[in-house]
Order: sequence, then structure tokens, then C-alpha cells
Amino acid sequence: MSNSEYIRDFLFTCPVIQQSDAEMCVSFIGDTPLTYSIEGIPTKPVIKKYLNGDTVRQFTFGLVGRYEMYTDKIRVQNDQSYEELAMWLEQQTKQRMLPDMGNGATAQKIEAIGAQFVSERDQNNNSALYVMQCALTYYQKGRR
Repeated sequence: MSNSEYIRDFLFTCPVIQQSDAEMCVSFIGDTPLTYSIEGIPTKPVIKKYLNGDTVRQFTFGLVGRYEMYTDKIRVQNDQSYEELAMWLEQQTKQRMLPDMGNGATAQKIEAIGAQFVSERDQNNNSALYVMQCALTYYQKGRR
């Protein structure tokens, strides 16, 4: 499985996402609210390299959500949802409840590394794409 798939499966356990009954995709987001997508962000993946070939890596991604935004009240709720998601990621790291990864990889932390922002609105300002940058840091055993 890919890092995006591990993260997608992990995020399905988040109460904010479970309560919304949202669709969660990888590298795709639909036109109707409420859908989420895991979008990889190009960054240098290796943080630290050990002599034996093991590495500490980071997968940086945008958690993109399409939300309704008809009123100010709804927009405030959208912001609150992302704040709750960020807090949930932080709690999962503290409790060591991290994505289960394969191929010799062990998740070390998952976190929001930036506040959410609106990246795009539809033509009628009825819905928008909200993005929060996140990162999964993990230990990868070297391939011998």
C-alpha cells in the first residue's frame, strides 16, 4: 500500500470524519460536499539516514476537504472541524495510536504542520476546498 492509503485508512477512524459520513479519496476530490482527499506534497522524503541503510522519512500531504460555505456560521464550523482534526492527530501521536504501515515502516508521528486555509471556491461561493498541510514521520528499515 502507499503512504496515502495508510493515511486514508487511518483517518477513517477519526470521529470528525466518521460523524460526517464523508467520502475519503486519494489524489481526487469530488464536486459535492462533503468529500476529502489525501494529496501528496512534494518535499524531500528522507530526514535522517543511518549507516545500515535505515532512514527516518516524512510524507507531507494536504488533507483537502470540499465543504459547503453558504453562511458565516457554516464557515466557522468548517474551521472548527479542521481544528478538531489537527487536535485529533496530535492526540493520536501522544497516545502512540498511529497508522499501521507495512514493508518495514513504523509510524512515529502524524501532525498538522499548518493551519487550514481555503484554496478554491466554486463559481457561486456555495462550496470551497479547504486544505490543511500535514506530515507523517516514520522509520523505514533499510532494504538489504
